[in-house]
Amino acid sequence: MHAIIKLPIEKKITPSFFQNPEITRVEIIAPNVCSLPRELFFLPNVFSLSLVMKSLNSLPSEINKFHKLKYLKISHTNISDIKLNDASFQDLDTLILSHNKFTSIPSWVYKCSKIETLILSNNKIKTISEDIFKLQNLKRLSIEANQIRNIPESIYHLPKLLHLCVELNPLLKEQKNGIYRT
Repeated sequence: MHAIIKLPIEKKITPSFFQNPEITRVEIIAPNVCSLPRELFFLPNVFSLSLVMKSLNSLPSEINKFHKLKYLKISHTNISDIKLNDASFQDLDTLILSHNKFTSIPSWVYKCSKIETLILSNNKIKTISEDIFKLQNLKRLSIEANQIRNIPESIYHLPKLLHLCVELNPLLKEQKNGIYRT
């Protein structure tokens, strides 16, 4: 079951909603809400979570309870870092952290070995760690519209990478020539 929650600031979700074990996908679109309902983390079977919340500044530690997540989208927030237990999202295959305030890629991302899609566009990321090579299943990497000046050589050796988007970054001239070469 897919639950889409679009909340005006004055609305509340009834507690009975969070007692439904059939809910597997949750999408919260709430531009004026600055925190997540604690009850959200008691949904045991969520494998897809999408948060579009302009006023959200951080995630509670309970986010670590979502061990079954395969898809995580946190977009259009004020979040600049996410603290996770290293083992929290081992099944994650799609991670979208676009339009936020990240200045670097959180270290736990490099431990999510099943990630195939990683979208980090429109943040303030300055560097990409050589640890990106640990993401051997990565097929799509979008890091456009950040502040990246240098792409690590290891990106070019990712065996499954099919799509690399680096536009709107202040890349070094040599790298631009190498990437956009025809």
